[in-house]
Amino acid sequence: MELPIPDFESGASAIPPLRRYLNQLRLCRRIRRLVEANSVGKVMRLCEGSKFGCETAKSSQIVSSAHQCRQNSIIIDDRYVNICDTVDVGDGLGYFWGRISKLNSEEDLNMKLGLINSAWAQAGRDTSWGIQKTHEIGFDCIDIFTDPLDIDIRERQLIRRECRKANLPIVSVCCVATGLLDFNPSVQRFHIERCKKFLDLCYEFEADNLLLVLGEYIWNQEVIPPAEQWKTGIENCRRLADYAASLGLRIALELEPFQLSIVNNVDNMVRFLEDANHPALCANIDVSHLQLANVKPAEVSRLKDLAIHAHISDCDGVRHGDLPPGRGVVNFEGYLQEIAKLEMGGTMSIELEYSPEPDRVEDWVREAFTATAALMKTAGLRE
Repeated sequence: MELPIPDFESGASAIPPLRRYLNQLRLCRRIRRLVEANSVGKVMRLCEGSKFGCETAKSSQIVSSAHQCRQNSIIIDDRYVNICDTVDVGDGLGYFWGRISKLNSEEDLNMKLGLINSAWAQAGRDTSWGIQKTHEIGFDCIDIFTDPLDIDIRERQLIRRECRKANLPIVSVCCVATGLLDFNPSVQRFHIERCKKFLDLCYEFEADNLLLVLGEYIWNQEVIPPAEQWKTGIENCRRLADYAASLGLRIALELEPFQLSIVNNVDNMVRFLEDANHPALCANIDVSHLQLANVKPAEVSRLKDLAIHAHISDCDGVRHGDLPPGRGVVNFEGYLQEIAKLEMGGTMSIELEYSPEPDRVEDWVREAFTATAALMKTAGLRE
């Protein structure tokens, strides 16, 4: 069902267009059914006035799968109209995907507001209850925190079924894989295979990305040279990015604000992504982590064309907290204004860990939703 990656010019200059290409390609996997014939007229009207022009819309045809994609074709899924066109990429032709929201004829650069479902699990709520509450509160989508090695087929199907019933697209699956940096090759191999299982789960859930958390420098950087661990991380992430790209997925690398974390500030994030030099390896922006790492809002601009996903929570400015926005000291206005300038679209997911009052976790999540929705609206990120 996937289209091959175009043979863009090699080198670092190819990475931004390849990132944009994969940003569109991932939508292919969402195609599950065609609209009924009587919807075609509506599709054409939606496409008129878009940046692709009404001539493209008028000459378009409905096709049944990505493999049948031809110049000026339209493919439709439940949420978007996707225009496929061929583009000249030098020695040959590649595919370009344009996305038009069904709710807007212009490119949809608004961010969706999501929730990482660990907020419910860590308060003792079961999977179905948490997904239903996420929908009830008003979230646009959901991120899933689980481990494919710990759940069986029944749980996997339950997650898919409940999310579809609640009309909550799964955007991201979270994976902590500190063993990717281990100095033992056998440990590295295990974690590479484990991360591939996570990517398979992303594909099964029709998610956009895998949220990947790397580890830290071991033994206070005094035994193994830091450059060796850095190189190990680059090589293993590149292997995983190859596999992600083969599935039409991307990896969003987390910035962890701890002193020995491999990627603990914007400088290291940009350097890591440049060294890896892979279009499917991208950045996640965690607003609370930026505050804890003493990253100035203006530095966010360096993540243009690199960031694809975001997390939001509050903290006391000293310790990792994951509180509802408004309960700490994070400079949300500054960070969100800079994120808006990135025009990255995608999703901003609320991350709440270990509610101090598990019996009132619903109030905890509702508070975070209300505060975040207001912040995003003020920043022009969400209506």
